Amino acid sequence: MRGVIASLIKTDWKVFFFIGLFSLCAYAAVLNSPFKTLDDDLCIVLNEQIKDIHHFPQLFTQSFFDTNMYYRPLVSASYMFEYHFFALKSFFYNLDNLIIHILSAYLVFLIAGFILGGRVRAFVAALFFALHPIQWEAVGNVSGRAILLCAFFALSAFWLFLRYRQTSRAVFLAGASVCYALGLLSKESAGMLLFALILYGWIMERRTLARALLAVWPFIGVTVLYVLLRKNLGITHVYTWPDWQGYVLGFSTFLQGVLIYLKLLIVPIGLHFDRSLDLILSWSDWKLWTVWAVWIMLIGAWVTFRKAMPALVVFCLGWFLLELLPVSQLITTIGVQPGKISLGEHFMYTAMIPLVFLAVAGGERLLGRQLERHVLSVVGARLCVLAVLVFFLLMTVQQSIYAGNEYLMLNRSLLFSPDNARINHSIGLMYVKAKQPKAALPHFKRASELEPLNARFRISYATALADAGRPLEGVREFEKVRDPGSIEDIFNKNRLRAYQQLIRQYTQKVRLDRRNSEFMFALGVFYYKAGYDLQADLAFRRSYSVDRRRFDALWNVGMISEKLGRIKIAIKAYKILARKKSSANLFREQARSRLTELTPKIKRSSRSSLIPKN
Repeated sequence: MRGVIASLIKTDWKVFFFIGLFSLCAYAAVLNSPFKTLDDDLCIVLNEQIKDIHHFPQLFTQSFFDTNMYYRPLVSASYMFEYHFFALKSFFYNLDNLIIHILSAYLVFLIAGFILGGRVRAFVAALFFALHPIQWEAVGNVSGRAILLCAFFALSAFWLFLRYRQTSRAVFLAGASVCYALGLLSKESAGMLLFALILYGWIMERRTLARALLAVWPFIGVTVLYVLLRKNLGITHVYTWPDWQGYVLGFSTFLQGVLIYLKLLIVPIGLHFDRSLDLILSWSDWKLWTVWAVWIMLIGAWVTFRKAMPALVVFCLGWFLLELLPVSQLITTIGVQPGKISLGEHFMYTAMIPLVFLAVAGGERLLGRQLERHVLSVVGARLCVLAVLVFFLLMTVQQSIYAGNEYLMLNRSLLFSPDNARINHSIGLMYVKAKQPKAALPHFKRASELEPLNARFRISYATALADAGRPLEGVREFEKVRDPGSIEDIFNKNRLRAYQQLIRQYTQKVRLDRRNSEFMFALGVFYYKAGYDLQADLAFRRSYSVDRRRFDALWNVGMISEKLGRIKIAIKAYKILARKKSSANLFREQARSRLTELTPKIKRSSRSSLIPKN
């Protein structure tokens, strides 16, 4: 097999061709996938800013997702140029994702050539990276663009840096520094490349730590400028744990997640979107002590065999841990909902590269020993490698089919994680897009139950109730929202629409039963909540005219009259309330208090009638 592969990859263009061909076979099902009801809507479909090319400079002055935590202007810029040329044709967005992935896989081939030596090893490593099923989440969703761009620029910087170390040509160092800067502008985790390069110089090149630091001085300068830029723009927010116990438990949960990642890399079965993990909440939780027992054994093995380990193993393990540091729960908390941390499979996109290098080097050594012992024949060894690659290819095709169909992707995730609020909410949005609000209701309701303080989930549930013909239940849900935050406009719009539905319903009820004061009072409340003060005032007056015991309606007349500047009418209403000695009059003392404040403002009471003329 080595000879066959060597003949097929004699030239670089053939390497690129075969990487591209196999990647296309793996991800073809994704290309016609429409935009999904996840980050795609927020970043592309409903993002008016990317739809005007003149807004390009503004992308570099504001945060991503309208938060002060993420800064990814190049990601937004890529969407802007795609929209400029292709509008909202999702095929081209998906195709660009695949192209970036293929380019990154080719860069893995180039880097592996330096680190592993030999074109065949490098090619196998590139195929493992390109075809491993765990990559599906980043490649198969347009919203994975940040990971893809970050990896492409970081790998470009790594390869150019290796070329600089090989040739000492300053142009390669300059190019590496530029690519590193572009990686930082794509995603914050590109910053881990700086430490990986220091580790490379220290371990692989056996330089002193001081000389390893000196070799990456342009990268250090770029990092400083990037941090100053973020600080100047005010995009520096991180979500920290409330105390040291939170850090310990959060990090311990992450360590449990790393073990899950390692299992998925070896046996990629059970992959699904938006993977999460229950947070370890107590010192008495058996999982806490089990996780630490496993890691103490691993650390002990490291300490014991450290000196006997080849430099490649030490470097690759260190690089792997560095790539996972941004999601380790130490720098910032990364959660999907209360009580869970995010364990997205896209976190492994770049982190798996050093493990791939180890797998190729270790696999070659293991198969070589089996050949020497005559346990395997040459044909058998070749079939083993081919079987692994074919297995990965087929699993990735399966995941691509899921990614190409949002309904399949989300419902598969729900099978593995039924209490994932974000997935439930996304399925609800999918049904809303299909104009099936009744089908969306149970998912929105579940999301709201799981995260009762999430305004977006509550608003979606309330809106779906109204759209499903249950506006009264909808407005009750709207009233539970205390702070809609950045979606206040959506909240106000949908809330108003729900009240307008109720107004139409109760207007019809009043027409059918004009002597029903309860209907009239409810109509007044809905008018008032919708901001129609004049209509609310009229409805409350009619309610009081039908039933003079409706002191609540009379009180509302007084309050609305005050708001409208009709002080005389307000005083008249309060005087009536103040004189009523009925036990049902709960507003007498409040009315007297208002009279004390309002009476000095006028010289004489109003003769205006509180009862509307028919």
